[in-house]
Amino acid sequence: MKQIIIKTGQVALIVLGVLLIQGALGASDNFSISFAECLIRCGIGMAMIVAVIWIPRIAQAIRLHKKSKEEVDNHAA
Repeated sequence: MKQIIIKTGQVALIVLGVLLIQGALGASDNFSISFAECLIRCGIGMAMIVAVIWIPRIAQAIRLHKKSKEEVDNHAA
């Protein structure tokens, strides 16, 4: 159940990031926002997508590193 909630949240954040980028590009086409504001919005959307993809992988690598370090410490003692 916990995995389903996490995956649903990840998908929602990716979709939100994509919509943010598309909205910023569309508003830039209509000249309703400046180019700099478009870049900021696109940057935020891209950061959301990258974070959703990479944070779980980084967290898993840290957990595995801590687990292997504890096993080495247990064998040494």
